[in-house]
Amino acid sequence: MKDECTLRINGQMYSHSILLEKLGYDQEKSITLDQLIIGLGYRLERVAVEYNGNIVKRDVWNHTLVVAGSIIEIVSFVGGG
Repeated sequence: MKDECTLRINGQMYSHSILLEKLGYDQEKSITLDQLIIGLGYRLERVAVEYNGNIVKRDVWNHTLVVAGSIIEIVSFVGGG
């Protein structure tokens, strides 16, 4: 599925076009990691992101494009005790 972006969040997978449509973005363009994270309702300071098998540092999220064929894992941190 070369034309699909696979995003896995708690086992849920999305197609590239459906994901962009859901987030209100043009399906012909890519979005950045920070746009994706915010669009999915996560707080930037409470997640870690793996992009195509590599951990991505937070300071490059705003210029790392989510393109078709990508595999992304978003891990949310929760506090407690």
